[in-house]
Amino acid sequence: MRITLIGLAVAACLVSGHAMAADTVDCSKLDLSFKADHWKVKCYDNTSMGSVDYAYNQDAVQELAATHGTEILEVIDQRASSSRVYFTRSGTRQYIEQTFKHVPVNDWSDQESIGDFDVGYFDSTMDGQDVKCIGFSHYGRNRVVDGISCTADGDYKKAAEALQFLSR
Repeated sequence: MRITLIGLAVAACLVSGHAMAADTVDCSKLDLSFKADHWKVKCYDNTSMGSVDYAYNQDAVQELAATHGTEILEVIDQRASSSRVYFTRSGTRQYIEQTFKHVPVNDWSDQESIGDFDVGYFDSTMDGQDVKCIGFSHYGRNRVVDGISCTADGDYKKAAEALQFLSR
């Protein structure tokens, strides 16, 4: 049995646990962009929620969730608005486990880079199905962008291909 698009859409909204409570916004208002044919993309602004349970306390949190067939991609952009606030640099696995608490991270592999993202591969379960995922992060001054891309097609490479459509 394969994950359906509807199941993945629900999973994408629930992965971080905050998208459903956030304000849906026009994706052009985000600092992130995801441009790929045939993907369904939704964007959220969690900034007005105050202190949400993300990896760190920050002033601005934007989220992009995309689905295509048996694939999902979810990206969290966390920013501090003050120039005197800095995020503590952590490993990609730590960012993923703190931000996506409802996603089990099993068999994490060594990290590599794809573009300017640090990446790790892992196995997980969504909607009762086994999925192959990548976790990715980019650390910058006053900003951390992290996310996951998962597929039920059983191939890490397919999950990694989604990153080519993402820009920050």
